[in-house]
Amino acid sequence: MLTSALPAIAQDGTAEEAADPSRTTIGQYARYYRGYRRDIDELSDMSFMSSDEVENAHELIMSYEPPELTRGWMAHQAMVASRAPGFMDTVRSAAEQRGQANFFETARRDSSYLWALSSNTAAINYVFDGLYQDAREARAVGRVLNERAYAYMDSRYGSRLPAGAVTNATELLGEDQAEGERSYEVPYRAQHVMQRVLELAARLSLDRSGGQSLNAAGLLAEDIQTNQCLRWARLNLAQCIAASRSTAEEAYCTGLHGVDDVSNCWGWIVNMDGEIEQAALAE
Repeated sequence: MLTSALPAIAQDGTAEEAADPSRTTIGQYARYYRGYRRDIDELSDMSFMSSDEVENAHELIMSYEPPELTRGWMAHQAMVASRAPGFMDTVRSAAEQRGQANFFETARRDSSYLWALSSNTAAINYVFDGLYQDAREARAVGRVLNERAYAYMDSRYGSRLPAGAVTNATELLGEDQAEGERSYEVPYRAQHVMQRVLELAARLSLDRSGGQSLNAAGLLAEDIQTNQCLRWARLNLAQCIAASRSTAEEAYCTGLHGVDDVSNCWGWIVNMDGEIEQAALAE
């Protein structure tokens, strides 16, 4: 049975400590997001052929709190960037030459500074590749839920599937493999988010504890836009479930608001809908 990763964020302390960003490390928040991703992976193996599976799915998604998921998303992306080949050594060398205080002062004053470092080591491409794959997998789960909803709108759930229907999102992803390498253009609205991810990645690179001793307070693991997006998705899911009259409608609510809307909260950054042509990484 699927379980929420919510307790994982408190594994080094009490629930009250976990709710206080000043007492929660970057590593703990990153594990929270990775717990969410593991749960989406488990959902991808489900066929949603029973009402229990659908109910478990929407309850699981509702168990993730938007503020913690937002911080976890930011922390995880920063860890991904910090582990890009050469990024850590480049940051440490630059900070040693300038001194850490001057290094971060320069990064705050000159938005192109960390972009240049990340471009040299392709750190942002690592982040974007992960974002693209995460959003793609979530959308596959959402599609299966939505297909189940329409297929069974006028009938009961059971073991028989409509002809041609995929049995789970893993099957769907296997049929729809992305071809070749992707190149990305950072949308203007996302540049401030990526800038904060890079600064947090730089702090992780200099911290040398892998985020296990670096507190989240004041270290950029916040994003108002993503947090608001996740809150709206959660609210819409709760309202939709409350108004649903059948398992089919519940599946539709879960696929649309619980999975698609959530994945869109960061999927737009990597142009999941194909609105931006393939382009070179913006510096």
